[in-house]
Amino acid sequence: MLSIENLNGELTDEQLEKIVKESLKDFSAIKRVLLIHPDYTRIDFTNKIVPLIYQELKNRGMKQIDFLNAGGTHRTMTTEEIWCKLGLSSQFNFTNFYNHEYNNPGQLVTVGEISSSFVEEKTNGELSQSIPVVVNKLITEDYDLIIALSGTLPHEAAGYAGGVESPFPGNFRSRGNRFASLGSGTYRYSPDYWHR
Repeated sequence: MLSIENLNGELTDEQLEKIVKESLKDFSAIKRVLLIHPDYTRIDFTNKIVPLIYQELKNRGMKQIDFLNAGGTHRTMTTEEIWCKLGLSSQFNFTNFYNHEYNNPGQLVTVGEISSSFVEEKTNGELSQSIPVVVNKLITEDYDLIIALSGTLPHEAAGYAGGVESPFPGNFRSRGNRFASLGSGTYRYSPDYWHR
């Protein structure tokens, strides 16, 4: 994972462009892309970095890009909110954008299960049931590349939001989302946590 920071202010367009190019340098035969992005509740850099990602992928031969709003159990975003969030203008030609609908079984697929023994171990016995991993079915479709884009910020229940957790629970089913938040809270504040 690449990272860059500026503790004295915003990242420059040049810094963002550099990290996009570096991140995508090994992807040359990309035709179909799914970009998972944060929703309206996250104030971040998505509107600056998506146009850079789009242009870099277009330069590498991308034919189709789909966008999936990782809204978890939040309300869906309007078309105008999505265009603004992604920094899109009429110069961008994209195929589809989707809102994750956690309560629409037709949009979901079970990809596995987190065992009850693992849950019990990680929560120090606070939880002891298995958790089905039910995600948005787009994640399992035939994309050449899936990009989960998000900043990382504090979250009152889960400790943090965004970053690598965007596909999960951002695209979880409601039950999995609740378990993930509850489980991370019990793990983080367990008596053993501070002694590791």
